[in-house]
Amino acid sequence: MPKILIDHHHQALRYSLQLLFEKRLGWEVYTQIGMEWWDEKLWSVFPARDTAQQFLGLDHAINHPKDVHGQPVPQSAVLNAKYEDLGDGVYMVNDPVVGIPYAAITFEKFKTTKFDVLLCSMPQHIEIWKRLQRDYQPQAKLIFQIGNSWAIPGDIKNVLASCAPVAVPAGVNAAFYRQEFDLDTYKYEPPTGTKKIHSFIHYMRGKHFMNKLQELLPEWQCRSFGAGMEDSIRKAEDVAASMRGADFGFIFKPEGDGMGHSVHGLFACGRPPIVWGSHYRGKLGGQLMEHNRTCIDVEKMGSMEAVAARLQEIASTDEHAQMCKAAADRFREIVNYDREEKEIRKFLDRLI
Repeated sequence: MPKILIDHHHQALRYSLQLLFEKRLGWEVYTQIGMEWWDEKLWSVFPARDTAQQFLGLDHAINHPKDVHGQPVPQSAVLNAKYEDLGDGVYMVNDPVVGIPYAAITFEKFKTTKFDVLLCSMPQHIEIWKRLQRDYQPQAKLIFQIGNSWAIPGDIKNVLASCAPVAVPAGVNAAFYRQEFDLDTYKYEPPTGTKKIHSFIHYMRGKHFMNKLQELLPEWQCRSFGAGMEDSIRKAEDVAASMRGADFGFIFKPEGDGMGHSVHGLFACGRPPIVWGSHYRGKLGGQLMEHNRTCIDVEKMGSMEAVAARLQEIASTDEHAQMCKAAADRFREIVNYDREEKEIRKFLDRLI
């Protein structure tokens, strides 16, 4: 059974790789655990020991981790509070978001375990993963997973990219796909006319637009969930329920996304988002968006006043129900994990 080591900086990405390599392909998937990785300069999501402790520390149930500002990490966001020690440097950690355990390995155990593939998903990890390959796993192939709109590094030969396809340099083995999530959790249900608008963007810079919409629609409820926002929910089932519990999503993200988990989650649940279309033009999320059919494009409406009037016009009507169904249908038309699995298998057969 092939073994793969992945880095861990984004829970949804880590879980998607578990679904791909473990559930679909039958591989053994491991991520890093234990502060030795940090001590040996083999982990660098953020250059601070407190951040490393959040991801790698093994005593979270006793020693509550702190963020880079010295504040305790919210209990719902603590990664390694529950795990099973399997012995000999291997742990099964309970994912606090989806509740499914994943395997993690210490640096000492890594050095004596033969891996087939090493996969890193951050530019700052590329040189680290090259060192891991050169010094400890020369037989392993190296993959760079691109989850945002990053350029393909010239010295990387295998690229697995969850973003819209781009030109690939000569000699690079690449596959483009979408990060998978559980469609039994993010499932469609017809809207119930709640007059709620929910956002799920961390540190959303356009909160003033949402505040303006709340001012224009005092009988509606606008809430923003996520790190740095007014509310926080962590578990996937709760996020999905909150999406379905709204009539519309709200997405302001001028930096765009490689894929966009919030975008795809809302569409899977059949809730049309209020968006700025230019933020997603040419991106994977943009492939789902059609103004007045699967989303409401603020830029095409011209103002928040026009958006508010449009929401009032279609609230609790058949037109809104049709938009919700159209959003869910568009997701299932565009997103096909089974088809992408076949292409990824070909990609893995071509690893350089």
